[in-house]
Amino acid sequence: MEYLKCDRRIGINPQSDLEKFIKRQLLIKRNDNGYEFSVGKFRIGLDVLPPERVIELLIYLDQVGVTIDRAFTMASPNPLLFNESDQKFVKLINDGEIKTFYHFLVY
Repeated sequence: MEYLKCDRRIGINPQSDLEKFIKRQLLIKRNDNGYEFSVGKFRIGLDVLPPERVIELLIYLDQVGVTIDRAFTMASPNPLLFNESDQKFVKLINDGEIKTFYHFLVY
């Protein structure tokens, strides 16, 4: 989110309940009072959040211009931990067949 400067805006002035959630749960306040997206918090959130909240978050990322490819790169998951289904999705993302989180969700 940093490359879009959304993290700064959300940290300073969240506009919706979802942005307030992002500020509390997914951003880290830096020493200079700025905010940055926490990949670690995002990874944990994907594991523990209810599915409907994850869907809401992923659709929001689409709306603010965070691509699934960019998010995947930022998260830098360990490919050794991928099962066959995970590997299939990585290939679809890398080949450009899945470009948005929405495409991923409806696949």
